[in-house]
Amino acid sequence: MIDFSQVIPKSLSEEIKLFNIGKMPVYVKDFVTAAVCGGVYWAMSNYVSSVLMIPYIIFAVVTTFYFIRPARKTNPGKRNWEVILLLFTNRQGVFYSLSHKEEGDM
Repeated sequence: MIDFSQVIPKSLSEEIKLFNIGKMPVYVKDFVTAAVCGGVYWAMSNYVSSVLMIPYIIFAVVTTFYFIRPARKTNPGKRNWEVILLLFTNRQGVFYSLSHKEEGDM
């Protein structure tokens, strides 16, 4: 039996970097997320009053940058938008770790 974890190099599982903005790299996943957020905010801008358009644009930029930032403390390796998606798609049920029965907590 072949162990495929040793066959696949780590470079295939890494993120693809497009370019740098200062010291911050921009990856493909970040660019796509920002494009989707921009499209959603642009589509919703028709429903915003002209008086509130500047605060709406500021809100859109701030939330887009928040979504593409990595969630370092809660879920390392994921972006904030992935964590929020996991929060809303959480299955109702209790999941125990494999070592839960061994520790005698049950």
